[in-house]
Amino acid sequence: MSADPRPQPATITLGSKTWTIRPLTLRQVEALEPLVARGSGESPFAYGLAVVSAALARDHEPDIATLRDLEATSADLAEATRAVLILAGYLPGTDPGEARAAQGAASTSTPSTAGSAPSPDGPSTPSAS
Repeated sequence: MSADPRPQPATITLGSKTWTIRPLTLRQVEALEPLVARGSGESPFAYGLAVVSAALARDHEPDIATLRDLEATSADLAEATRAVLILAGYLPGTDPGEARAAQGAASTSTPSTAGSAPSPDGPSTPSAS
């Protein structure tokens, strides 16, 4: 019998608040699609809040209104965003053994520019010169 290919629930934390996010519904992925596809023009902060809000919409909707009031860092928001994007299939996920192997390989490999995945920090904007 093969292993269940569906993603497992993820836990995200912002400040002192932690949520368990079940695998996303198609409605939630549909809400994420324009955010991921939009590209430049969205700040990393607004992008992260929108991604986390989409993930909370099904089981934790009342918490969406208070996200901006949480005492959390931008690193917390980036990690929560990354977890949601993995759950939605926009970023590859890894199991603990694969993560350790990838860390070792990262020091010897060169990044590819073809087919890049969305950044958990949101779309990048060109820097002013």
